[in-house]
Amino acid sequence: VFFHAANRSQLLFGNGYLCATGGMARGAVIRSSSRLATYRYDNTDSEHSLAGFVGSTRNFQYWFRDPMGGGAFFNTSNAISIAVLP
Repeated sequence: VFFHAANRSQLLFGNGYLCATGGMARGAVIRSSSRLATYRYDNTDSEHSLAGFVGSTRNFQYWFRDPMGGGAFFNTSNAISIAVLP
């Protein structure tokens, strides 16, 4: 699941860190292939649109299952901050 939030953080979460918090919104659930996960926010789906965030900076992160990692069996990617422009 790709998600984005208003604030940056570094909270223990699963086998890693939750780096995006506050006003969290998630993208659609996707399946990765060949260890690569991508998601395109194209604003055609009002439930997962970025239109309401234009003019703000959002912090994006990916949350995934990680059964081979043991522990909590899930992890997150590094986060990236992106300015949402019109």
